[in-house]
Amino acid sequence: QPPAAGAAMEGSDLGKSGRAEAADEFASSAADALDAQEEAEEEEDEAADEFEFNAPAEAQASQSGDKAKPASKSAAAGAPAARNNLPQTWEWEILALTVVLAYVGAFFLGSSVNSSLAAAWFNEFGDAGKLLPASFSTTQICSDPGSPFNKETPSAFRYYATGRARTRGLVVSLDLLPRQDLLSWVLAALSGDEDTITVEVFMDPSAVDPFVLAAAPRRDRRRIQKEARDLMAFASVVDPRKVDRGLAGLSILTDTKDALNCLSSSVVAILGRHSPALPTNRYAGDADSAASSSGASAVLPDDTDVERAADPLFRLLHITDRVPSYDRGVELLSNQAVRFKFKLPTASRMGELEELMRLALDVADRAASIKISKEALKRNKDMRARLEQIETEERDAEEGKVQIDENILAKRAHLETLKKTDRAAYLKERKRLETKMIRKRTKMVRK
Repeated sequence: QPPAAGAAMEGSDLGKSGRAEAADEFASSAADALDAQEEAEEEEDEAADEFEFNAPAEAQASQSGDKAKPASKSAAAGAPAARNNLPQTWEWEILALTVVLAYVGAFFLGSSVNSSLAAAWFNEFGDAGKLLPASFSTTQICSDPGSPFNKETPSAFRYYATGRARTRGLVVSLDLLPRQDLLSWVLAALSGDEDTITVEVFMDPSAVDPFVLAAAPRRDRRRIQKEARDLMAFASVVDPRKVDRGLAGLSILTDTKDALNCLSSSVVAILGRHSPALPTNRYAGDADSAASSSGASAVLPDDTDVERAADPLFRLLHITDRVPSYDRGVELLSNQAVRFKFKLPTASRMGELEELMRLALDVADRAASIKISKEALKRNKDMRARLEQIETEERDAEEGKVQIDENILAKRAHLETLKKTDRAAYLKERKRLETKMIRKRTKMVRK
């Protein structure tokens, strides 16, 4: 071969070998790069696994460290930290549970206290051989044969008796504080309410003349006049000092002077003992002015020498031939009744009520024996007839008002129906009603 061709062939061989070496080096470097990449990925995976494994432990350690700081501070300050560890909602739940338990406890405890008071009264006056069984032929009339009372609520008890001359029956109502209801009991205690007993002797109308007589502490006069319409309509106030000085602390109301015969000396003595004393400064100004004008020394109309009980129990005496509307809660045996209201003492002092319970029966007998004059009887009957006429007119007016209201509602409903169905008829009917109303108002104005 020529030298040039040999040199060219040698150069091509060298070029091939060089390219082969370069390819081998590139392949080895690529393999090294892949190995390095795989090792890096494996290291990243190991690091991620190690982080996931150690994160919960570190979080728990950090939380325990955070809790340990306030705990150590509270321990150093000496304050308990157990309450702060409770959820916030538990405080309201504990409060609600406390209120519920208080209500439940008050219900059972209050009901027990009221039942014990009623039982104490029955053992003192209603049991066999006591005052009421000895005064009435039939007692303990109730729906429950095993109980001497009709227990209407845990704070209201009724005792019935019949079989006494010139009477229709006896109803004794024990109205006690609502101790079974915690909220009602607290409100009643704050308002000054008290346990009371009401003794009502319903009279035979044929045996008693129609008259009204009431006696109550002076502070309660306006209230009982508002509650009893017969006192407002018929009765007038009588100066109690003209009846007896022992009644100076009471207000006396009656429609005839003959009714004052019910207040005998024995009745006055008992009422005087169990009624509040009269404040002597009430009439001090009048007495001083009268004394200065006459030149004599002032003599106050006090009753300080009257023997009085430490805790006056008397609240009301009401003799009426028109049982007030607020008495409709009990069985109405007659429209004529002798009604006494007393404060109920505690169970240990129930015997203090003996004198007043006997007084109620005594006054009922006296009321049946009272005979008023012919003039007073005629006047009382005329006044009652007039009151009945007024009440009838009021009832008719109320019924007429209800009827008018019903007619208005019916007309409004009719207009609404026409408005939806027939617009022209609706406008015509509306115009007719407006014209009618204008004519009616014009007529009323002219009248």
